[in-house]
Amino acid sequence: MSKNISSSLRQDAVELFWEAIPPIWHSIRSTLDKNAREDFDITAGHFHVLRRIKGGDTTISDLADSSHTSRPVVSRKVDSLVDKGLVTRRESTEDRRFTMLELTAEGHRILEELRRRNRVLLEELLGTLNDHELEIVIEAFFILKKISN
Repeated sequence: MSKNISSSLRQDAVELFWEAIPPIWHSIRSTLDKNAREDFDITAGHFHVLRRIKGGDTTISDLADSSHTSRPVVSRKVDSLVDKGLVTRRESTEDRRFTMLELTAEGHRILEELRRRNRVLLEELLGTLNDHELEIVIEAFFILKKISN
């Protein structure tokens, strides 16, 4: 009996996931894309490349692997960011076959500004909840982190 209940609960969780998460993510992503395009002449995809470089993905291969994207697609995004002065390339001191990627000061500034705007948006969305609801959301985020790794 408990297996059927558990299965039913999982099915309910799946349905609620699709009702809740994609609309929230769509709102956040569309706002991010709008801010990035209008204020910084980059795309949401460029933002994610900047974020991953800052997080430690320092080669085209690293970026392609972590974003599950082809190397040519990532390379074009990086080329665009280099042209905009947001990313620099330098030869690895350990292995000259590798080119390392780094954010410029302007790349850092734009990344941090877009992150700040995203935090403000999320705070506004979460600000519609009462304290008890926020505690439940926080607990749910901790639980969801367990399945995201």
